[in-house]
Amino acid sequence: MAVNLAMIAKVYIWSLFSLLRSPCSLCATPTSHASGLCTGCLTDLPTLPGPLCRCALPIPGTALTEHDDLAPLCGHCLHQPPTFLGIQTPFVYAHPLDRMINDWKHRRRLHMQRPLQYLLDQGLTALPDVDAVVPIPLHWQRQWQRGFNQATLLALALAHRHGLRLLPALSRPSAGRHQQGSSARDRRRAHPGMFVCRTDVRRLRILLVDDVITTATTVRAASDALLNAGAESVSVVALCRVLPPSAR
Repeated sequence: MAVNLAMIAKVYIWSLFSLLRSPCSLCATPTSHASGLCTGCLTDLPTLPGPLCRCALPIPGTALTEHDDLAPLCGHCLHQPPTFLGIQTPFVYAHPLDRMINDWKHRRRLHMQRPLQYLLDQGLTALPDVDAVVPIPLHWQRQWQRGFNQATLLALALAHRHGLRLLPALSRPSAGRHQQGSSARDRRRAHPGMFVCRTDVRRLRILLVDDVITTATTVRAASDALLNAGAESVSVVALCRVLPPSAR
């Protein structure tokens, strides 16, 4: 039987080529980008506009200079100054990132982990000088139900990429109510005693990691727990920031 050498060569070359390319996690277009997303989808991601408050909310009309050590404060933070140095987050919690994060966390679509870890690492302008990376913890019951803690996986990728120590210093003593969909008032009520620091963090500069910042109540509570336990400072990074209607 005759052998179609041209067809065999074509199949072989395509098989080698396909090893270097995979479908984009959003649109399924073949891509070889390290993020697992195609160039078009990367370009369309909703970035967070500046200038920003220390809580990562936009402050229109505020000018920053190169001599500013800390970002300015919005009205809420002027009334209740944050204990952390600032939040660095590259994206807005909006389509398609909101769907990607929810698919990862709640629908166990674990292939979303790779692009989300990449986006957090590459979206940060520069990491502050820190000694350890601390993820926002889940209560053990919720983590058991989900199977993983998304903040820990994001923190692990950052720590590995930048040669930092991963320190699971915080615990959540109460499962409480699920925070997604809660009002700002409900989140503030859950603040006292939300976290306990069970590791020696004295004199450490901490990088606190979460996936989504909604009202900043969670990272405020975590920052308070770390500083009360003797941490020197707390900086925060997250993948996305939820914007209130007035800032959208």
